[in-house]
Amino acid sequence: MASIIRLGEYELNLEEIEKEIEKNHPEKILIQLPDGLKRYARIIIDWIKTKYKDKTPIIYLWLDTDFGACDIPLREAKELGIDLLIHIGHDMFVKSTSP
Repeated sequence: MASIIRLGEYELNLEEIEKEIEKNHPEKILIQLPDGLKRYARIIIDWIKTKYKDKTPIIYLWLDTDFGACDIPLREAKELGIDLLIHIGHDMFVKSTSP
C-alpha cells in the first residue's frame, strides 16, 4: 500500500507513522487531527488496520479540539494507556518521549 494518501486537498505521508508503529509495536494508538481533517480519519484508521491486520492496535480518535502543537492531549493519552499518539498537523515538530 502507498505511503502517501490524499485527504481532500492535502497529502499525508504515512512513512513516519509506519516507522513509529514498527519501532514501538503499540497496543493502543490515539490519533489527533485538526478539525478540517477529522472527516478523513477513517482513511487513516483503515490504512493502519490493513497494514497491521496481523496485530492491529486499538485505535482511538481524539474528537476534542486541536489547536496545533500546543494542544496535544498528553495527560489524557497517559490516562488511557496510549502507547503511541499520532498528532497530524501542518509541519513536523520535536518528537517527545511522552506518549
